[in-house]
Amino acid sequence: MEQKRVFLALVLVSLLLGLAGCWNGLVHSDPQEPIVVDAGQTFALSLPGDPSGQRVWEMTQPPDASVAQLTTEKDVRRVYVNLSDKERNESFWIFRATGKGETTITMALVDKDSKAVVEERTFTVQVR
Repeated sequence: MEQKRVFLALVLVSLLLGLAGCWNGLVHSDPQEPIVVDAGQTFALSLPGDPSGQRVWEMTQPPDASVAQLTTEKDVRRVYVNLSDKERNESFWIFRATGKGETTITMALVDKDSKAVVEERTFTVQVR
């Protein structure tokens, strides 16, 4: 049964990445490093999960749509069984670079009950 769940989770993630376009993108987790991509390329923001499920990532400042756009549902979570607490529920937000320019994307880790912002990360995106 566990193997079936892991397999289904892998299929779901693969499908969602496929829906984002032919996945040729890069995964970024450090907001201090600019994301440099070519127009038409996909990229993902990887944000640490909250194993308790009490906190979720929200996009508080979307990118300039002429530079980059979100391509999937809000987030794709890794929910595999054999992951560390750090990796479990890791969120991936997948974007497509739409045109030349620079923009920022701000993500906030929000407590579900109080709606308080626990952490905020701003990523800089440069599209060539």
